[in-house]
Amino acid sequence: MAYNKGKIFIHGANKTAANAYRKQFQTDLAGFLKMRSKEMKKGGSMFIALLGRTSEDPTDQGGAGLLFGTHFQDAWDDLVQEVIISYGFMIRLHIVFP
Repeated sequence: MAYNKGKIFIHGANKTAANAYRKQFQTDLAGFLKMRSKEMKKGGSMFIALLGRTSEDPTDQGGAGLLFGTHFQDAWDDLVQEVIISYGFMIRLHIVFP
C-alpha cells in the first residue's frame, strides 16, 4: 500500500504515512545493526552519522534533511520519467529517512 502518494520522502506526509515510515525505519535500523554486529570484530566500533531535526514533527525534514530529501525525490522522479524504473516500483520502495 502506498502511504505517501507516490513520494519516497517523508517531508509533508500525513500521520498514517509518518507512522509507517517510523515503523519501517525502526525495523530497518534494527536489522542493519544486527547484521553489522555479526561482521564486526570483538571490541570493534562503528561510526554512524544521522541527520538531526529542528522539529519534533517527523514529517518536517527542514534544513539539510529537506535539501537532501528533495534532491533524492527528484532523482527518483527522473528515473521514472526516463522510464529507467516504473512508477509502481518506486512507490513500493518506501525508503525511510531517520
